[in-house]
Amino acid sequence: MAAPAPYTKTEWPELEGEDLRDALVTISQQRPDVTGVFLIIGLTENAPPNTAGGVRVIINIGIDENGPWIRNPPPPRIG
Repeated sequence: MAAPAPYTKTEWPELEGEDLRDALVTISQQRPDVTGVFLIIGLTENAPPNTAGGVRVIINIGIDENGPWIRNPPPPRIG
């Protein structure tokens, strides 16, 4: 599968409940242009502006006895 055009929006709702490390591997394989990851604990969709530039993935996570996992909604997304 060819990588999407740079700076296009991508969401990964299928990663809900996945281990954070596994999700990061999936995202980096599909979007090699990602330059940063921003983690939000909880369900808020608000993230600070991307002042550094580049392509940033925003991921809402939960943490339990097994470690961090992906929350949804909202799904991991480019932002």
